[in-house]
Amino acid sequence: ALVTVPILVIFLPPKTVVPVVMILSNLTHALVLVETWKWMDLKRIWPLLLTGVAGIPLGTYLLVIMDTATLKVLIGAVTVIAALAMLSGFKRTIRNERLAFVPVGFASGLLSGSTAMGGPPVVLFFSNQGIEKQVCRANFTLLFTVLSLVSVPAQIAGRLITGPVLMYSAAFAPA
Repeated sequence: ALVTVPILVIFLPPKTVVPVVMILSNLTHALVLVETWKWMDLKRIWPLLLTGVAGIPLGTYLLVIMDTATLKVLIGAVTVIAALAMLSGFKRTIRNERLAFVPVGFASGLLSGSTAMGGPPVVLFFSNQGIEKQVCRANFTLLFTVLSLVSVPAQIAGRLITGPVLMYSAAFAPA
C-alpha cells in the first residue's frame, strides 16, 4: 500500500484508491497468512489488533468527509514521513510495549481506514523491538489482514465500495 496508493492517486481519486487497495490487500494477506500462521504471536499483539480495529471507523470517516486535495496531502505526508524514518534508520526501543501498542495500533487503524497505509506505525515500532524476522512478518500479516477485513465493511457503510471500485479491484487483482 505504501507504494501503490501514492502512485494510484495520481490517476484515480483517493476515495476510489483506498477501497481498491483494501480489497486487494485482503487477497494478498490471505496468501501470506497461509505461509506465516505458524510464527504468529497472538499473545503479544492482541492489544495492537484491538486498538487498530478501534481506529478504523474514524479513519474511514475521515476518508468519507475529506476532500480529494486534503487526502492527497495526507497520503503524501504519510509516505514521506515513513520513507524518511526508514531511510534515517530511526531506532528507539520501547520498554513498555503493551502501553505503546495503544497509540501505535490506533494510528495504524486510523491510517488504514483513511489511506490504506496502516503499515508505517507498526513497521517502525516492531523494527525497533528486536523481534525475530518470521515472527515479525507473521504478526504484520495477521494485523494487516484483520485491519483490511474490518476496513471493507466500514467502507461499505461509508458508501465507498462502489461499482467502479469493484471493477478496478477485479482489473488490478491479477497484478
